[in-house]
Amino acid sequence: MKQTFRNVIKSSFLSFALLATSAQAAPSLIYESGALTGVTGIIIQGKSFNVDFIEGDCRFAMNPCQGDSFFFKNQTSAFAAASALAQQVFGDVDPAGVVPGCEFLVDCWLFTPYKEAENTVYGVGFHNAIYMPDGLQHMSIPTSFAFTNVTFARWGETIRVPAEVPEPGSIALLSIAIAGLSFARRKR
Repeated sequence: MKQTFRNVIKSSFLSFALLATSAQAAPSLIYESGALTGVTGIIIQGKSFNVDFIEGDCRFAMNPCQGDSFFFKNQTSAFAAASALAQQVFGDVDPAGVVPGCEFLVDCWLFTPYKEAENTVYGVGFHNAIYMPDGLQHMSIPTSFAFTNVTFARWGETIRVPAEVPEPGSIALLSIAIAGLSFARRKR
C-alpha cells in the first residue's frame, strides 16, 4: 500500500511538472499549390512573427516600397529577423524549388528589407547555398527592378489569443483528490 501511495504521489508531481513547463512550438509553414508562401510563429527575442514570401520588385512585394511599409526599421533588427528565418525555417532545407521566386532556380536570395532611400531598398538576405546565419549579407537593390532570384520576406507580428491554462492550485487539488481516492480504494 505504501508503494502504491508513493507511485501516486510521484506521478502527481511528474504530471504537475510536465504541465508547468512550457514548450515552444515550431513555426507553422504555409503552402499554396506546393510552394511555401509563408510561415507563422517565428520567434525573435521572445516575440512571435509571421512572414510572407513574395516575388517581384519591391513596389509590388511591399506595397508600397517605403520605409514605413517595412516591419523592421534598421539593419540590426532585419539581421535578427533574417537569422531567425534561416535558423528556424530553412536550417537544413534549400529554399530553391519551394519558395516563390525560387521554384526554377538554383540561385536564390531571401531578402528582409528595412530601409528605402533614393530608389534603392536595403535589407539583409541569405542565399540558398549559404542559408545559415553566418551567410547573412547586407544587400541593396533598386526599388523598381524585379530580380528573378530575389524573394522578399514581408513580416508582421503574430497576434496571439492567450490560451486558458489551469492554475497550479487546481492541478495540485486534483492530484491530491486522485491520491486520496487511490488511498481509500487500497484501504478497502
